[in-house]
Amino acid sequence: MMQFTFINRQEENYPEWDRINEKLLDDLHTLAAGQTDEAEATAYITAMIDELRPVENRLHKPMLFLMYNDPASMDADDRVDYLYRPTYIAATLMMTAVCRYPALMRKAGYCRTLMEVLNATTARDFLGAWYDDYPGLLDTLQIFATGDIVRFMEEYRWVNEYFVEKLRSALTFVETELCTGKVKGGWDGAVDYRERGAQVLAMYSGNDEGSEMM
Repeated sequence: MMQFTFINRQEENYPEWDRINEKLLDDLHTLAAGQTDEAEATAYITAMIDELRPVENRLHKPMLFLMYNDPASMDADDRVDYLYRPTYIAATLMMTAVCRYPALMRKAGYCRTLMEVLNATTARDFLGAWYDDYPGLLDTLQIFATGDIVRFMEEYRWVNEYFVEKLRSALTFVETELCTGKVKGGWDGAVDYRERGAQVLAMYSGNDEGSEMM
């Protein structure tokens, strides 16, 4: 049974936070694989929505995050892992759930909540921290692609046009810059992302070449 569990606003507990991140990702795979029914998925998403929290931001957009602690108490690396990563997974769960069970969109507040969660995912342009900026970007795009992101962009882009445009821009960057080797990364600027980038893009083209990477 897919059941939502989370720890919100607790003292630092990185091993437990990592464990929950992995469970969230496992839950996403379960939903994407069609191994749950509508009632179970709805109960899961409803419980998850109750744990979302707003954060003030420089973009002055309403944003809801699935976060373990106050982001002001975290450094950049921890914010990626424990503020953004669970939020990316939450967003993908919500997008995938509504593609599988459209009745969710008629649930009071669902559309606005999803819009604000998608706003939150864009706050750092899907990038990782410091020298992990491009690996972080590829990780984020892979999380989205684990669910029904392509279908969502086709059928529900109106929920958050800004998110869809940012995502398409990120995919274009991967295709034209990372996959061509024009842009490299790492502390010495020599890390090549062509192979990893191609695997991630394949997940958006319907090719399952990269579907087992996470």
